[in-house]
Amino acid sequence: MVFMCLFLVAIGLFEYVEQHFLLSGHSFLQCDSDFALIEKRQKVTKAFIPSDLLKIVQDSKVLKPFQTVSMLEPYILNMQDVADQLISIKNLNISKTCCIQYDVSKADSVSVKQSHDNEVVHTIKVLKNGGKNIKDVQSALFQVKA
Repeated sequence: MVFMCLFLVAIGLFEYVEQHFLLSGHSFLQCDSDFALIEKRQKVTKAFIPSDLLKIVQDSKVLKPFQTVSMLEPYILNMQDVADQLISIKNLNISKTCCIQYDVSKADSVSVKQSHDNEVVHTIKVLKNGGKNIKDVQSALFQVKA
């Protein structure tokens, strides 16, 4: 996710991205109920091929059924290898981070907050030595498509 946000900033889709993480125990969202409906339907329905999974999702909600979109393999990108080459997130301490900020003006780093109450922001370099600037992340697009 860190690489994806850096990537979106690098290609100019966004100048700034702020990613917030919910507090433990305070994370119930409407989608949690949606996933519960799907899981309930899956328990009573067999899926043999991927299209069966789409049908399970669609049939799990009677009123206002879920809309699904089939994704074809050419549209699915695996960015993990490129991310592993260009960035390191070991210093982010993700499990204790509540907010990550990505800014086009800070191409090799991200800003993190460890508390929702506290305005202290730490800047942490995430690009590895081989990745000197945001242009390296931008050029990753061609590696991913290759």
